[in-house]
Amino acid sequence: MGLAVLIVFCLEAYSSYKSEIRSAENQAHNLSQVLEEQLLSSIKKIDLVLQDLQDGFEHKDGIHRLSADMTKFMREHRQRLPEVYSLKYINEYGDLVINDIPGQGKLNIADRDFFKYYKENKKDVLIVSPPIKGRIAPFWIVVLSRPVLDEKNQFKGIITASIPINYFRDMLVNVNIGEKGSIALFGFDRMMYARVPDNKGMSGKKLPLTKATNSFIHSTKRFDSYRDFSSVDGYEKIYSIRKIGDLPLFFAVGLSTQEILNSWQNRTILYVIFLSIVFVTFSSILLMYLRSVDSLEEQRKLSIQSAKLTTLGEMASNIAHEINNPLTVISTLAMISKFPEEQNEREKRVNVNIDKIIQTVDRIAKIIQSLRTFSRDSYDDPILPTSLQSIFNTTFELCLQRLKNNQVEVELVPFEDKMINCREYQIVQVLMNLLNNSLDALDGQKEKRIIITVEDCGKTMKIIVQDNGPKIPDDIAEKMMNPFYTTKEMGKGTGLGLSISRGIIENHKGEFFFDRTKSFTTFVIELPKAELV
Repeated sequence: MGLAVLIVFCLEAYSSYKSEIRSAENQAHNLSQVLEEQLLSSIKKIDLVLQDLQDGFEHKDGIHRLSADMTKFMREHRQRLPEVYSLKYINEYGDLVINDIPGQGKLNIADRDFFKYYKENKKDVLIVSPPIKGRIAPFWIVVLSRPVLDEKNQFKGIITASIPINYFRDMLVNVNIGEKGSIALFGFDRMMYARVPDNKGMSGKKLPLTKATNSFIHSTKRFDSYRDFSSVDGYEKIYSIRKIGDLPLFFAVGLSTQEILNSWQNRTILYVIFLSIVFVTFSSILLMYLRSVDSLEEQRKLSIQSAKLTTLGEMASNIAHEINNPLTVISTLAMISKFPEEQNEREKRVNVNIDKIIQTVDRIAKIIQSLRTFSRDSYDDPILPTSLQSIFNTTFELCLQRLKNNQVEVELVPFEDKMINCREYQIVQVLMNLLNNSLDALDGQKEKRIIITVEDCGKTMKIIVQDNGPKIPDDIAEKMMNPFYTTKEMGKGTGLGLSISRGIIENHKGEFFFDRTKSFTTFVIELPKAELV
């Protein structure tokens, strides 16, 4: 159910995200379309005036004659064009002949690119110049121009309309694009005409454009949308770029992705918080339930194990009772059968054999006693200072013969004996679990070795049990301390050995862990030293 809710939420969030992006693309598209229509309308109106002025000049036999009222005619036209700063007529040599603004002085523009184009090509086309610094106007301007050609199509000059660059900026400044949005007018040559917000010093400069914008300029597309980072202010934006009629110009309208997605992000965060609360609450309830189930199952398993140990203890007690008397008789008879004074070689051999019988009887008695003590419930035993050597002796009494029978070599590295605070037979149980696990791991190995090392760490003692069996994989190492997790065959393990061992050591205020840094399988038991007075 939780997964289904998560999938539905993700789908809804993705759908609303795409909807916000589409809405922003449509908004930017509409803005660029309106701006194109507005600019084209203004340029067409100015071009009609330029064409009308062309008709005002008379050309006969290559001789250019000016109408007497041409200056007045220009001024009347400019009054109908609030965006135009001035109208001018430039002769074929590039000299200013007619200026509707009196008193501006002399001017020659023969070096301007648009003038050179008309003089060389003699084509009657409208040219929109890039932003240029006016030579008699004290500011940046854009020049719209048309050629003046005589009857023989000879170049006789040009008529120009100068538009202050601020006109383009004023066209853009009232458009609502948000705090981090932008609108820019560029030429195909990457030169900026105007931009809002205004970045001073950029008008008339060629700027680096994004890869998508450069690709658009050289394509046949009239408009396009994409998402990219601005090369001017660095903000990520959703762009709508649109070419302006047949002119080598285009608008780039960019809306800030951050501002567009702000409401979507806030809404999504609220949804995530709400779903997280629901998920955490549900997970907590489920986890508590599963833990209670696991706890009951663990208690059941532990009860079964405890019952088995109790039964084993009772059996060991009965066996010890039944065996002790015969052992006593054997030991007594053996002792009284010894020759007090050895007279010959035969009597010496008999005494040696009798000593072996007595030692074997003592060993059987110790094993029975250790089994009785180990198999009883030692949970309520007090924690007492105990010799490490004593713990190892008891452990080896119980399992050394089994290890030898399986041809496992056990090496206890010599150490300086210390006292630790513990319940002795619980630590014996932990060591027995580790030795049994090593025995199982070494099954099928040619060389079978278990090395037990003791390290003095100041306030604690470390017992390190290492075998040369196959290395435990990481995925198993992650889970092997969990209750009931086992890799053994059915009936050969309960999966409780390591979890019980860790619980015993932690109950002794120590640490029990698997050392992954070692090349061989290595378990570490760390217990506090006894504070002796």
